[in-house]
Amino acid sequence: DIETGVTYRGVLILDYQESRSTNLITGASTPLDFPVSNVLQFVTESGYKVSVRPSGTEPKIKFYFSVSKPINNLKEIDSARGKLRDIISQIKIDLNLPA
Repeated sequence: DIETGVTYRGVLILDYQESRSTNLITGASTPLDFPVSNVLQFVTESGYKVSVRPSGTEPKIKFYFSVSKPINNLKEIDSARGKLRDIISQIKIDLNLPA
């Protein structure tokens, strides 16, 4: 997004099933030292993360979003929370997920 400087371009994929991290810019692949799990995690240029895993009880895929925004004081919390919700909404739109 030109106005905010926020980018959603993926730069890293962490594949916990294969225990591999792949840099999407350089193509470099490195091992992950975590327990094996059926999880993919996508990291964007802005440092946001989208983790994806199958449900253990239902025939569906679960998505988890991790976004952050620094604040300077407690008065900024509500504004930051709103901006983070907007970022998650935009990521969902970009991924063609339900709101």
